[in-house]
Amino acid sequence: MPASKFTFVLVARDAGGAGQEQSYTSEIDLSVTPTSIVTGELQCLDEGTGGSLNSYPFVLIEIQGAGVGQNGFYLFPTTGIGNLTAGNNIVTINNTDAVTSTGGICPNDQTIPFLKSSKSLVYSLYAGIGSSHPCTDCAQNFSTPTETAVDFTGYSFEIV
Repeated sequence: MPASKFTFVLVARDAGGAGQEQSYTSEIDLSVTPTSIVTGELQCLDEGTGGSLNSYPFVLIEIQGAGVGQNGFYLFPTTGIGNLTAGNNIVTINNTDAVTSTGGICPNDQTIPFLKSSKSLVYSLYAGIGSSHPCTDCAQNFSTPTETAVDFTGYSFEIV
């Protein structure tokens, strides 16, 4: 079921039947619309060999106007937005398990995003220099990636 906007209406009536009635309407919006989505590839010199070029593909989803702590740039280590769905065109953005700092263990899961407040910060988090970046082997800073805009018409998005 795609993330949707739900409207709940509660109605209370006087049990005595005197015509008193009170209603309360509440909306819960579980969907989010990305500001932008791009794909690209970060490239850097290999840390081990020093000469070969490493390429790290990504899908970058920018979210603005969502709930507290949910805005930012979500970088997914994959080649296309279709890899982020279960074949149903619903993209679940895993804010709970997002990688937000260097160190630790690489999640090795294309559905676990890297999250930062700016594009340059999330690129550095994903493909920075040295062993504190467990998902990449970069000896030098990555080159500025070429980004390709993604048409996300027909997809729905939710943040968990």
